[in-house]
Amino acid sequence: MVEGEKEYQIVITTRAERAYFEVLDYVFKNYSEGRGQEIAIELLDYPNTLKTLANRGKLELALSSRKEDYRYILYKRTQQATVKVVYYVDEIAHRVYVTDFFPTEMSQSKIKTRS
Repeated sequence: MVEGEKEYQIVITTRAERAYFEVLDYVFKNYSEGRGQEIAIELLDYPNTLKTLANRGKLELALSSRKEDYRYILYKRTQQATVKVVYYVDEIAHRVYVTDFFPTEMSQSKIKTRS
């Protein structure tokens, strides 16, 4: 990070927190305890990668009609399964609001009602 450059604060919304625990319910039913713990820690920590490059995620086209520019970054749970970390950036407050942890196995149309 360049000296004097401010980091973004990461805020996990209540909705995103619920979605995170929904993902964990699935993970702990389908993976070993050890792998489940690993995924839980990595997934919760993953939004911190946005602290310095908040706008690096791709635009979430399913949410393009919203006031904010929603973006996402992908967390790879396995080679076939990923989780979209959906967020928007408040440049004035210098905050990143994570609004969803969306498993890509779900129907993409559901993202509009979740985020």
